[in-house]
Amino acid sequence: MSELEDLKAIERLTYEYAIAVDTFQLDALMDLFLPEAVFDPGPGHPPENFMNNRDEIRAFFQGLFDVSTHLYHAATNHIIDVDGDTATGTVYYLAKGVTTSGGGFGAHGYYADTYARTADGWKFRRRDAAGLLDPDYSNWEMANG
Repeated sequence: MSELEDLKAIERLTYEYAIAVDTFQLDALMDLFLPEAVFDPGPGHPPENFMNNRDEIRAFFQGLFDVSTHLYHAATNHIIDVDGDTATGTVYYLAKGVTTSGGGFGAHGYYADTYARTADGWKFRRRDAAGLLDPDYSNWEMANG
């Protein structure tokens, strides 16, 4: 694979993440992560929501799906650096949602990612969300209740 093909494949991975979350496709979402992947959902989430493997990531998203009726993610402003079979990158996100109780929530920031090339393509090794707007503005905590 050329570097340009790697960049496009990693960018696509971030888009596949967004569509899998927004369409509640838990199995497809989990296929994007390595089994030992780490995920930090970032601002508005308690420290115990930091996940250290795909099973913990699955449980987190199942919980989100259980309290949500609609989800929306946009990903943009990719900066990706490839180094052989690993890569790092940042990607901005805008996330919105509606809870089963009718509340709304959102988050605005960027993901700091680490990627790994596998036989099945690029996967997330680590994904850390960082907020760019005040969490009170984002109203993310409404997703938990």
